[in-house]
Amino acid sequence: MRGLIRSASAFFGSRFHSCVFALLERVPTVSLAYSYKSTGIMETLGLGEYVFDIDGFDKPTVLARIVSNLEEGEQMRRRIDATMSNLSFPTFASVLAEYAIEPTSGSSGPSSLTKLSLQQQ
Repeated sequence: MRGLIRSASAFFGSRFHSCVFALLERVPTVSLAYSYKSTGIMETLGLGEYVFDIDGFDKPTVLARIVSNLEEGEQMRRRIDATMSNLSFPTFASVLAEYAIEPTSGSSGPSSLTKLSLQQQ
């Protein structure tokens, strides 16, 4: 799916992960947010003007943002790239190293998620 999105000039979506894939590929994105997650990622990336509440958006404004993304494609790609380059994402291995499943003390019941303090060597 990311390969298809990567080849797009612009992306218009309402599903969180498809919008994230577009942003990861530096494709100019307009998002219809059905959840706070979509609004949050767009605002975090400084793209708050490109996210609209799915329950009450103005169609001409959304269309204008899509057209803007198409007309300013390379500039938008550079803007997304600059923001994304400043973010750091943890690797799956680092998350696993930080968290572990340990049995609850004195119980044969379910385990609890416990953060471990790891010493650097």
